[in-house]
Amino acid sequence: EVRKGLAFEPNNVLLLGRSAGDELQLGQWAAGTEHYRKAALLDPQNAALLSLLGNAELRQRHYPQADSATARSLALTPDNLFVIEQEIVLHLMRGDLSGARAVTHRLPVSVDPSALVAYLGTYEDLGWVLDRAQERLLLSLGDDAFDNDPVARAIVFAQQYRYRGDSSRMRAYADTARVGFARQLEQVPSDHQRQVIYGLALSYLGRKAEAISYGEKSVGTSTTTSNTIALYDRHQLARIYLALGEKEKALDNLEILLKVPYYLSPERLRIDPNFAPLRGNPRFERMAAGAALAN
Repeated sequence: EVRKGLAFEPNNVLLLGRSAGDELQLGQWAAGTEHYRKAALLDPQNAALLSLLGNAELRQRHYPQADSATARSLALTPDNLFVIEQEIVLHLMRGDLSGARAVTHRLPVSVDPSALVAYLGTYEDLGWVLDRAQERLLLSLGDDAFDNDPVARAIVFAQQYRYRGDSSRMRAYADTARVGFARQLEQVPSDHQRQVIYGLALSYLGRKAEAISYGEKSVGTSTTTSNTIALYDRHQLARIYLALGEKEKALDNLEILLKVPYYLSPERLRIDPNFAPLRGNPRFERMAAGAALAN
């Protein structure tokens, strides 16, 4: 239907954006990105469109193009947490942790530091990017910083204490998250993202069979190369396997993610503490050197 509209109005920005989004979901990355680029040329003040273009370029690891679009979007909406996080991820994808942290310290006064650390801890699980002062701030926040969702807060805190090496607090918050996610899944049993995060909480508690079952269920038989949520679920499945000491199965999933447009790169593998248990593993070191990267 969008193509029919574009046949009549080839410069309609709304239709170009819709076409781009659909094409990316279908795995048509070149066509979708080109439509985003054309739309951004026609409407250069559209911050949302620029952020989507930047995100598409980022996932394909087109870093200079992603830098340009993201910077333009951020100039128009400097307090947009989604775009701020996108700039952070751009640094991480290039293995630049200090650059990522620098982004969190040069924010406009309109950005609430508490909102930023809660956002990073929740979306894309980037609490490991925070410095010690920011981490203390995150761990001081109440449920209201997480949309009044104590379950979301619990899993964020469990992850953060895992980064800290505090296994006692990690397990305590993971158990709170486990109970909460189990209750939520009674209401929405087919919610894949809740399934995989429930599996992550179970993995922190050492409940191996259950954790793997829920992690695998969330991914199912998906072979998608484009759906962000499905690929995120696979990313979490890799983390579940790692938490349970199943390194080869974790590597199987990481290898898939490196071959498709996604927010992982060889450079990020080298700095992300989630993958620290894999360092020294010959297969992982080949991945971290770029051997598994998509052409």
